[in-house]
Amino acid sequence: MRRRENHVLSLAIATQSHKLTALRSWFAWLVRHRYLPLNPASELQLPREEKRLPRHALSVAELERVLDLPDPHKPLGLRDRTLMEVFYSTGLRRWELARLELTDIDRERGTILVGCGKGKKDRVVPVGQRAFR
Repeated sequence: MRRRENHVLSLAIATQSHKLTALRSWFAWLVRHRYLPLNPASELQLPREEKRLPRHALSVAELERVLDLPDPHKPLGLRDRTLMEVFYSTGLRRWELARLELTDIDRERGTILVGCGKGKKDRVVPVGQRAFR
């Protein structure tokens, strides 16, 4: 920590993590080369930054402008528009969408089967009708 006048300034989480990682590596090197019998930093918990959601989501008008960017009259535009609609409608991860097969889509029920998603679990996800158009 740095001091300025009578105030203590704390280090950012990323800075703390960076410095502690270097320290942990140095102690591991000391143990590996037999300068120390045990690594005092082996169970050191590194600080993690909080993962926060964005403050503002797109408005309906902004979303419509984004979805209108691809030209649905061209093959690539139709593909891109469909991908964006499915992303918005389902909240799938990129790699989940990339691994989808035609057999995973159930138009009658309006669902998609996501096989081996996060945590290697299968799940069925509802899809908005607009994504099927």
